[in-house]
Amino acid sequence: MKPIKLNIIYILIVIIAIDFLACDNNKVKVKVRKICSEQNNRKPDISPMNKQDSEIFAQDTIKNPSISFTLITLPSLQCSTCQDSVENALNRDTGIIRLLVDSYKKVVYVNYDSLKTNVSSMENLITKAGYDANNKVADNEAYERLDECCKIPDELINK
Repeated sequence: MKPIKLNIIYILIVIIAIDFLACDNNKVKVKVRKICSEQNNRKPDISPMNKQDSEIFAQDTIKNPSISFTLITLPSLQCSTCQDSVENALNRDTGIIRLLVDSYKKVVYVNYDSLKTNVSSMENLITKAGYDANNKVADNEAYERLDECCKIPDELINK
C-alpha cells in the first residue's frame, strides 16, 4: 500500500511542477513584453549627443568642406533593436562618416560626405529597413518583417 501512495504523491508533484513551469514560462513572456514597453516609454536623463560628441561632429565638418551634418527624425523608432537596425542600414552607405542614433529623441545625427551621398538616399536606406525617416514612410514589407517590439503599438496607431 505504501508504494502506491508514494507513486501517487510522486505523480502529483510532477504534475504540479509541470504546471508551475508552464505558468512561469508565461510570466517570463509577459515580463519581457512589459520591459520592452517600459523601455519604449522611459525618458532620458541625458541625451546621447553630449558636448564631446557635438565637438567631434563639428570637427569633421571643419576638417573637410565636403562633409555635411544632418539630423533625420525617426518617429517610428521603438527600442534598442530598432536603433541597431537603423545603424546597420546607414552603415551600408559608404558616404557616411559618423552617425549617432538617439533612441530617446528618435533622431539620428549624421556626418556624411556630400560628394558620395545625400539625405534622400539615407532616408531611403532607413525606410527600406522598416522605419519612417523624416517625412518618408517605412517600406511595408520591411516593416512587417520587424520584431514585434520594433512595431508601433496598436494603441498609438489607432489614435
